[in-house]
Amino acid sequence: MRRNNLLGALVVGTVVVAGGSAFTSTNTVSPGAAGDGTTTIATYSTSNVQYTANTTNPQDLDAVTFTLDKAARYVAIRTHTSGTPGQWFRSNDGRLGGTDSCTSADPAFKVWTCDVTGATPAETVLAADDLTVVATT
Repeated sequence: MRRNNLLGALVVGTVVVAGGSAFTSTNTVSPGAAGDGTTTIATYSTSNVQYTANTTNPQDLDAVTFTLDKAARYVAIRTHTSGTPGQWFRSNDGRLGGTDSCTSADPAFKVWTCDVTGATPAETVLAADDLTVVATT
């Protein structure tokens, strides 16, 4: 009887091992790559900043136009930091979706205009104390 139990356990063990290996033998892992490195981050210089006041209420801003020293595919601006930080206005580069508040009609993507009329509360000339420009390629 002991020999039958040993033989039965051996058969069951063989079936379990064979069944388990059948499930894992179909896994395929493709080769990958990993790395580490550093590079210098080039900064942008902003010039020719122009603020467009609203024609009906000149206390409110309608737009901010500026020129970058090199091409950018994405920009975001904020016109004030005092009190409650201002709203960010940004371009739509396909990654973030949303409305294009900042657009460039310049084929070199250096001159940008950001429509700030959608702010709640309105962006005002009085509150505009600091222009922050974020730009990336």
